[in-house]
Parts: sequence; structure tokens; C-alpha cells
Amino acid sequence: MNRLQSLSKFLLDNTSLKREQIHSYADNGELRPVFEDRGNGFVVGRYKYDAVFELERFKGEAFELLALINCWLDENDDERKQLELADPEINVELNDRQTCDIELVIEFDEPVSIVEDAKGIIPFRGQRYRVEAVPVDVAETFDMEGETDVR
Repeated sequence: MNRLQSLSKFLLDNTSLKREQIHSYADNGELRPVFEDRGNGFVVGRYKYDAVFELERFKGEAFELLALINCWLDENDDERKQLELADPEINVELNDRQTCDIELVIEFDEPVSIVEDAKGIIPFRGQRYRVEAVPVDVAETFDMEGETDVR
């Protein structure tokens, strides 16, 4: 539920909302077993869930909030289109002329990844692991052997 936590922090950092005005939790969770060897660790599942954000007594500009959410999604959830996740749902309840309560529901689908750690609590395939994103090795150079036909 990294995205739920990350978006919660983002909203706190970029709105006038206080911690006690934001309640967030995962709902309708579904864990799918997946086993992918990523070289430096494994993806052992995918967790698909609805992240629910309840914003109480929101005083800000509505379209600023919507822009914040979409910009965060663009920069932090690059798999949305590929995974065909639903668009965010927003429900607004007016309290008075200055504040409203907002319920925001965003569908997320995150990998459950493990990396080897001798002190890890997860036994898997004869080794011990801990939950962590699998680091990706990026090739900076490569050597190509063979002949090419350039005309």
C-alpha cells in the first residue's frame, strides 16, 4: 500500500489539510499470486485495492485538489493505463459555504516484492527475504559482437 501512503503524505504536504482531517485506508483488496524472478529479488504477488481518502472540512479550491491528484497519479502510477485501472471517483458533501467533506476512491494495483536478506522474516526457495521494491540494474554500456551489414 505504498501508493496509498505516498498520496496521503502528498496531500498533507500540498494542501492546507491537517493530519486529523485526512483518513485513508485500503478497501476491496485482492491479492493475486505472481512469481517473477527480477534478478535482484522476486515479485511474489500483486495487490489490487481501492484506496479511500476521506478529507474533512476541506476549504481549498476544488480544481486545485483535482489537479494535485491527477499530477500525482501521472508521476507516481505509470502502470495505470496498462493495468486498465478505473478513473478516480470523487464524492463531495457540502458542510457550509466554506467547507466540504470529500471522499476520494482510487483503484491501485501494486507489486508485492521481496529481496534477499539473511535476517528477513520470509522464507522462500531456501533463502530468507524481506519486503522491499526490487532494485533494477540499468545497463550504462554494452558490447555488441558480430558482423553488421550497413549499406
